[in-house]
Amino acid sequence: MRTALADFRSSLERVRDIADDNDKNVSAILSDSALRNRCESVRCAATVILSGFLESFLKQLADKCIGAVSALNKPFASLPEKIQHSHYEFGGAALSRRAQDDRARRPSRIQATAHNIASRLASVASVPYDVVWEAFAETHSNPNSETIAHYLKRFGVDRPWDRLAQKQKVTTSPLALQTRLDSFVLLRHECAHTGTANTVPTPSELREFCDLLDAIADAIVSVLEDHVASL
Repeated sequence: MRTALADFRSSLERVRDIADDNDKNVSAILSDSALRNRCESVRCAATVILSGFLESFLKQLADKCIGAVSALNKPFASLPEKIQHSHYEFGGAALSRRAQDDRARRPSRIQATAHNIASRLASVASVPYDVVWEAFAETHSNPNSETIAHYLKRFGVDRPWDRLAQKQKVTTSPLALQTRLDSFVLLRHECAHTGTANTVPTPSELREFCDLLDAIADAIVSVLEDHVASL
């Protein structure tokens, strides 16, 4: 799971580099309106990209976490009911979506074949098995606080935002953490849907977004590591 976090942090550095480059060239940017417009567009685009990095991280983390659960080689029926239900309910939904895409002969956002998903759904009848990690990875292209809560609940994590807040290095209330993430996501939507924002994020704000997502990602990994260790 730490591999997913390391990859995510490498991605965040790309956005931090954009912010640093803007700061280094601030004099030229302020004196050239065309350059200023381009830099503002880049910062808006970077905000959208950050959201994409977070979604990619959550999917990679789900894969790694479920791999760790499967590697425990415990009877599937002994796992938390939430994990069992997610495997069947959302794994079945992933199978259905992939089958529909295949029937319509259209590209699918689910990379696994329908046969592969079906095999993994049935694999839990014995040990070893391979839980359908895609069942735990849905982000609905909207990684806000509610999405993160549902994400963790699929693994059987109760009171997810309380748990995440407890993992913060700096004392932060669960509500404050959720509000900061949701504010970022709202700005992301504005940038994605209009190409700009009423208040274009500054280089400093881009770095703050990176710090926020880094902290949340680190907390999610820590919570899931504790959860798997308790199974």
